[in-house]
Amino acid sequence: MAASPSMDVPGSGPGDEMMRSPGIAFEVEISDMAMSPPSSVPKRVRRRLLETSEARSKSPSSLEEIEAKLREADSRRQQFHEWLANKARPKVKSPPRSVQPEDLAERLQTKLVAAEQKRLELLSQEQTRLARLEELRAAARTEVQLRAEREREELESKVESRVQQAETNRLALLEAEKQRRALVHERVAQSVLLRTTQEGKDRERVEALRALICQKIAAADEKRENLLKAERTRAQAVVLQARKVAKAVRRKRELESRNKKELLEARLQRAKRLRAEFLGQRGGCQGACHNNGHKMKKHGDRLSRKLTKCWRQFRRSRRTTLMLAQDFAACHVSHQSVVSLPFEELAARITSPTTLRSVKALLARIESRFMLSSTSGSNVANINHLLKRLSPPSRKAGSRMGQRMSRGSNLTSTSGMDKETVKSQSTTGARKGAASQKSEEKEMERYPARVFLCAYMIIGHPEAVFSSRGEREVVLSEAASKLVPEFEKLINLILDGPPSTSVTGPSSPTSANEKKSSWDAEGSGLKRFSAQLADFDASWCSYLYEFVAWKVQDAHLLEEDLIRVACQLELSMRQKCNGSGMSHDSQAIQKQVLEDQQLLRERIRHLTGTEGVSRLETALTDARKQCLEAQEKGSPLPSPFASPQKSKASGLLPLVSSDQFTLEPKELFPREPVSISDERALDNERIVNEMLLEPNWNIVTAVHGANKSEGKLGEIQAQIKKTMEDAFWNGVLEGLGRDPPDYKRIVGLMEELKMELSGLVPDNWKQELNECLDVEIFTQVLESGSFDYDYFRKLLDYALGMVLKLGAPARDEDTKTSHDALMQELSQISSDLGEKSRNSFTRALVEGLRFVLQQVQVLKADISAARIQALTPILQGSAGVDYLQKAFSKRYILPSADSGGGSCSGKLPKTAQWLAEAEQILEQSKEDVEATRDTFWATLAENRTSNGLPPTSSMRTGSRSTICKQPSAEPVEVAARLEERRPLQWQSPETRVKLGILKMISGAQAVTEENVPETLSLNLHRLRRAQNEYQRLIILTTSLLLLRQNVAGKPVAGSSLDDILKIGKERLEVILEDPMVSMSKIGDLLAEVSLGNESAMANDGQLMTRVLTRSLSPDDAVFKRVSSVIQMGLKAIMLLGTGLEGAALVTAALQRVGATCLQDSLVNLGSSLERLASVSCLVHGPWYASLLVSSN
Repeated sequence: MAASPSMDVPGSGPGDEMMRSPGIAFEVEISDMAMSPPSSVPKRVRRRLLETSEARSKSPSSLEEIEAKLREADSRRQQFHEWLANKARPKVKSPPRSVQPEDLAERLQTKLVAAEQKRLELLSQEQTRLARLEELRAAARTEVQLRAEREREELESKVESRVQQAETNRLALLEAEKQRRALVHERVAQSVLLRTTQEGKDRERVEALRALICQKIAAADEKRENLLKAERTRAQAVVLQARKVAKAVRRKRELESRNKKELLEARLQRAKRLRAEFLGQRGGCQGACHNNGHKMKKHGDRLSRKLTKCWRQFRRSRRTTLMLAQDFAACHVSHQSVVSLPFEELAARITSPTTLRSVKALLARIESRFMLSSTSGSNVANINHLLKRLSPPSRKAGSRMGQRMSRGSNLTSTSGMDKETVKSQSTTGARKGAASQKSEEKEMERYPARVFLCAYMIIGHPEAVFSSRGEREVVLSEAASKLVPEFEKLINLILDGPPSTSVTGPSSPTSANEKKSSWDAEGSGLKRFSAQLADFDASWCSYLYEFVAWKVQDAHLLEEDLIRVACQLELSMRQKCNGSGMSHDSQAIQKQVLEDQQLLRERIRHLTGTEGVSRLETALTDARKQCLEAQEKGSPLPSPFASPQKSKASGLLPLVSSDQFTLEPKELFPREPVSISDERALDNERIVNEMLLEPNWNIVTAVHGANKSEGKLGEIQAQIKKTMEDAFWNGVLEGLGRDPPDYKRIVGLMEELKMELSGLVPDNWKQELNECLDVEIFTQVLESGSFDYDYFRKLLDYALGMVLKLGAPARDEDTKTSHDALMQELSQISSDLGEKSRNSFTRALVEGLRFVLQQVQVLKADISAARIQALTPILQGSAGVDYLQKAFSKRYILPSADSGGGSCSGKLPKTAQWLAEAEQILEQSKEDVEATRDTFWATLAENRTSNGLPPTSSMRTGSRSTICKQPSAEPVEVAARLEERRPLQWQSPETRVKLGILKMISGAQAVTEENVPETLSLNLHRLRRAQNEYQRLIILTTSLLLLRQNVAGKPVAGSSLDDILKIGKERLEVILEDPMVSMSKIGDLLAEVSLGNESAMANDGQLMTRVLTRSLSPDDAVFKRVSSVIQMGLKAIMLLGTGLEGAALVTAALQRVGATCLQDSLVNLGSSLERLASVSCLVHGPWYASLLVSSN
């Protein structure tokens, strides 16, 4: 805005108005420019104003401050507008005057002064305004900070109050929850008490209802059995009638065919006779020449018929070469198959009787054909010296195959053999021996079947046949590789024949010449039959030479081992029986050693002949001489584990060049002895199996239980063991009592004690153990002759103290008691003086060492049991199942369980057969069990509306049932609480396994290793025990039936009858614990319990024995009924469990024969069998499923 010269300047006086120039009026536009600061404001002030305005805009202000500031700005704006309006108002113009220059200058000066003053005023006003703005900004900033601090304190106080309130609420909720839980716990306790009380009442009601239900079930079962028996009888009659009709029809047809054949044969003979008569009448005039020709023709017809008859007989008895080759081909033994098959399957296929029989017959026929095809004996290689090595010296040369071969080889020289036989009868005994030896050589098989089949095994699995790969093994492998292709070419030539002819082989003698020419002809590069035979024989001779050379070395090693064993037996016997007196134990040892040496002598005679026996006798003589020399010199006897004949046996005869060595023909694949690792693996499998079947199994209790369960056999074995131990310690005592005493064995026992303890103690104890149990010092004390009881007592105290440290705390008291008793005995022995001092010391020494060694063995057994017990939680889970699965698949070479079992029908034949037998009884068992269950649940449904049940049908024993009948008070409520009916999985493998186990133990055949499945081989003892328990239940049930029937005729009350049956059951259980009990004892016991009169017990005992024997025969109705009842009860337990339904079915089954007192025994047996089946399915489930799939 521009100021005019006539602008009023504040502060000018009134005297200056005359000097003012006339004013100029102009309009001022009020716009934003009027609100902007003047252009004369400095930049620094303008920037601070802008910054102040921005700071004010950013700083937080309250509503009252903003409104006050707006009102102040509005008032200032109005004042400025009024001032501006007054300033722009036009002034009254005075008349123009003449203006002088001086006036103008003065006026201008005045205006300038006024403008300067105005500017200074405006500048001071602006500075004042800026100072006020700065004060306002500082005040606003201070106020904002104070307000923020106040708000923060308010928020902190609010948060703290809320936290305190939340903690208070949490404590209140916890207290309320604790009170609620206490209330709930109290309610639960009350409900449990009420439920227990109610369950007791319900149990009583259920028992009463169960008895009533079983009565109806028994009645329905009786009716169903009668219907089934009638239906079975009718079906059997129909089948027998159908069989009779079929048999009659078959006989009629055979008779008709036989009559037709006879009629045709008669017609042919009649026609031939008439033809001959007609030709004779017609040609009678032709003379004698025609008659002779007719006779020759008739003779030729007769010979041709005879030849045809002989050929047919040959085909039936000895069969043709083609048939024998086809039988061999059916065995599936070829070069390709032996390479692809595993070793065990190939061995089983080769050693099967069918394969051996087929190969033996075929090789005999090939031998006879080869002998016939040879033009002279010089073409046949003589391998008798090799064949003799494959035959035992004592074997007679009269085998069938040898006779057949000799007959085939001597077809062309029958008359020559007759002359030779006549001459041999007239010669001396020496010539007879030569002739017999020559006949033996001729009757030996040229191609032994087992040796030939070894070639296939060598080709297929050389690593399994050879223990090492030397030069001889390599040469034998090459010979076998050449033999098998030649043999297969020969078989193909027999089966297919040459391509140039349609004849399959020289099988018919009627056209021998034509077929011989066809076989000799070559076609398509194939050799003639005779040439192929020669090639096969040549390769066989090479193979046989290498085979014999390889086997001879094995025979040498075996002979050395047998001679060494015989010498060890001799030395051991002489060490144990060295005393002057011959006790009963020494005589038994000598007898046993002589028998063992005789067996070894026979074995060596079969192996190497008389020379081997002579070498054995020489070795035994040398051993005896050494013993005699040692006794004469007073030195200790030689060790029985030395090999004195090793150097001598090494110088045996050469391998093949000598004929004096013969090799016994062993089995083709003898069973190798089970190694220690295999035995330990099998023991580990048994332990894991017992842990899975018995959760509380312990190795110590298991061993004692096994010995106890064996009965008399276990007692005999324990007695034998004790006798052997006593004989051993008596021998040690006798050695110490000699003059001079023999301390070698007692020192060895001390070394053994030290080694046993050293293997048990930690490493930091071994130094102390070696210092305290110093064997050298012990030997010196013994040899000094001073009977130092104190030293020996210290040794025993230290050893027993070590055993106490390492042993279980539970055995400390027993060990200390035994130790004190031993110390008292040793103190009593040490008090003896005089001549008894030496004997007393030796006896104390032996008794002390024996006691310590026994305690060490107990300690080792406890350590083993503790280790097994530590592994029990792991092995009773999935780890044990996996271990058994892997061990089972490894033992029978089966696919792993993870792969689903694979195809295993050929490797588990007994298991497959066992499952097939279980499949046969599956449908019948299903019908029986489901029918019984239907009756049970139907009866249960009927009892929802009625309380009465029909009486139980039982076998008639002559007396009423003593079962107490108490009607149910609340049958509807009890039935409502019963468990729901669950369906049975009849097609599952577990059901088949359970039925198979039940069929196995209930069969008449005893459970043995031959008939038990492979999957249950580890549980053979458990199956035998279950079978014994099943038979015991059969005998108990039958005996109680007879006892009830015998007592029925007497006037006894129901309680007395129950007492008699109870006494009879208890006494029968006691007597049946003896496995050797006889029927007569059981019959006498039944008579004694039923009569109670000894005068009449003899006759009645015989009667009871006869009745019991007849009732236990398989064909008797009582036995069938009792066995069916026991089997039905076992099926109920094994398939339905021990719940309400299973227990009801067991009770109903036993009530039929009045044997409810045996329910606990039956339930225990069924539960053990069910556990066995479940564990077997858990372990062998994949293989069971595979076998069932393959059978279907």
